[in-house]
Amino acid sequence: YKAVVSKKAAQKSIDKLRKLGATVSMGELQWGSHVQGQKTYYKWVFYSFFTPLSATMFALLAFFVASASYRAFKIRNAEATVLLVSGILIMLGRVPLGAYLTAWTQKIPWLSWLHLPIIQEWLYQYPNAAGARAIMIGIGLGIVGTSLRVILGIEKSFMGGD
Repeated sequence: YKAVVSKKAAQKSIDKLRKLGATVSMGELQWGSHVQGQKTYYKWVFYSFFTPLSATMFALLAFFVASASYRAFKIRNAEATVLLVSGILIMLGRVPLGAYLTAWTQKIPWLSWLHLPIIQEWLYQYPNAAGARAIMIGIGLGIVGTSLRVILGIEKSFMGGD
């Protein structure tokens, strides 16, 4: 019925609801300082709902990515091979297992660039950024082209024409 922040305010709200005939009880968990302490509502919600739900979503996402990559990345040509290898490198570079598998490369100075998180970061910074820039240029050109068509009167579909 309304948000309460202290035990006293909660008790007042409960008393008002009881006068209306409602059966209300207050839990045993601590009130106030909702971010600190061992038995708080905030931590209970976080550990009881958010953490299991986020783990479930991550697991479902992993299965979705695995099935989608199986269907999409059937290695038929060189481009599909590059896409598959870069996808595997990015997935392994983003999880602790990838850093663990290639931790030995950090001990050898001339092989330190083979560390999977470094490769993954390079893939994000250079090839991925180039693709994002190309998409933004395409969007910009599309906006300019559509704007010119509207300004010059060539495009009339927004007024109900063909």
